[in-house]
Amino acid sequence: MTQNRYFKWSLLTVIGLMAIMTFAVSISAPSAAATGDYASRKMIGKAQAILVQEGDLAEGAFEVGVLDDSTSSALRTFQSRHNMRRTGVLDDETLALLTSHFESGDADGDYVTDALDNCPDTIRGAEVDSHGCPVDADGDGVANGLDSCPGTPKGADADSKGCTTDADGDRVPDGLDQCADTPRYASVDGNGCPIDSDGDGVSDGLDRCANTPAGSQVDDRGCPEQAQSANMFQQSNKLVLEGVNFETNSAKLTEDSQSTLDHVAFTLKDWSKVRVEIGGHTDSQGDDEHNMELSQARADAVRDFLVSQGVDASRLTTRGYGEAEPIADNKSAKGRAKNRRVELTKLD
Repeated sequence: MTQNRYFKWSLLTVIGLMAIMTFAVSISAPSAAATGDYASRKMIGKAQAILVQEGDLAEGAFEVGVLDDSTSSALRTFQSRHNMRRTGVLDDETLALLTSHFESGDADGDYVTDALDNCPDTIRGAEVDSHGCPVDADGDGVANGLDSCPGTPKGADADSKGCTTDADGDRVPDGLDQCADTPRYASVDGNGCPIDSDGDGVSDGLDRCANTPAGSQVDDRGCPEQAQSANMFQQSNKLVLEGVNFETNSAKLTEDSQSTLDHVAFTLKDWSKVRVEIGGHTDSQGDDEHNMELSQARADAVRDFLVSQGVDASRLTTRGYGEAEPIADNKSAKGRAKNRRVELTKLD
């Protein structure tokens, strides 16, 4: 009997000790809901606003939205006053009690009461300081919490979402871009101004000939221009094409004539605004009607060759004069050879 009573008392003692330990652990160990699940800037900011309203947190003594030392100390004060665990973190229980203590009268819903709110018309969702005024860390005019691009460089223009604008697409934001009309695809420096490494007036990125020698004349691609040929009409508006000949009684050009006309085509392309008449002339041999037809056919043959070499056909007109305008005596072979000719006349 004595042994049984002793065993029962021992068992009761062990059970009692286990119960006491379990109770102690339940008091000292924080629950899963008290592990500080609320760490977002928005929720911490709301808690800070209520703690200021409660008088547990001094205005200006904390960073809005950050669980700093001042905020943790204020939370412990609040928790102690309400017989809660002094964790200093924002758990479910603490947040629920804080929210229940929030005073009514917050027109803009920023968790700063109207009585303390210096900015009563804050846009909903914006982060605010202890005075209820929006916080704008990057100074772009869009408050934290609403700013989709929170790292906007100081001085850069931003849109309604807080993101930089770049009108000319050179990757230098408006407001910082000192050359706001940079041509698209041009390379730019840190100020948004075009870079021209070879100094030819055509920006890198657009320059097809990037290493043009200094002083070179270039086209709009940045490539050296070819020297322009001399104007054929420097001395007179009418020019006899020496060396342009045809097969006998034919409008077919001789092979030697083509080299001369190659040079004529090259010159006309250089002087692209000049319009010319191609005039065909014959000697007096043969009847007038045949000579008129032959001279027209020869003028047309010259035109067709020049067009084949790239001269714009709209700049060329043709006319056959037959034997009507000789420049030498048709009685001699030498004179007749001079009369069989093609002339270019400058029209404008």
